[in-house]
Amino acid sequence: MARQDKLVRLGVMIRQLCAELREMTLDENAQARLAVLYDRIAEEIAGILPPELRQELHRLRPSLDARPTRAELRVVHAQLLGWLEGLSHGVQVALSLHRANLVQQYQALRSGTSGGGTSGARGPAATPQAGSSPPGLHSNAYL
Repeated sequence: MARQDKLVRLGVMIRQLCAELREMTLDENAQARLAVLYDRIAEEIAGILPPELRQELHRLRPSLDARPTRAELRVVHAQLLGWLEGLSHGVQVALSLHRANLVQQYQALRSGTSGGGTSGARGPAATPQAGSSPPGLHSNAYL
C-alpha cells in the first residue's frame, strides 16, 4: 500500500506544481529549482515502479536543461502528471477486471458449477449469506 500512497502523493504534488506554474512568474533560480525537483520526482516515481513501467517512464521522460524555460517546465510537469494519471486509470481498470472475475468465480461457486469441489453439505461458515459479497470483497470498496 505504501507504493500506491507514494504515487498518489507525488501525483498531487505534480498537479499542484502545474497549477502554480500557470499562476506565477518564475525567475531563473526558481526555474532551475523546479528542473531539479522534476528530476527528483521522476526518480522517486521510478524507484517504486516495476521494471517495465520504470523503463517506460525513462523512455517517455524528457530531459531538461539546467535553466529550462517556464514553458518547458509546464510541459514536462504536465507530461509526468498525465503519465501518472494514465497509470492510475490502468490500475483501476485492472482492479475492476479482477473484481469482475472474482464475482464471476463466486457466483459459479454459489451455483455449484465450479466443478472443482464436492457437492456434499457445506458447513455454515462456507455457506454464503444472501446478498453478501465474495470473500475479500466489500460492496463499497473503492478499488
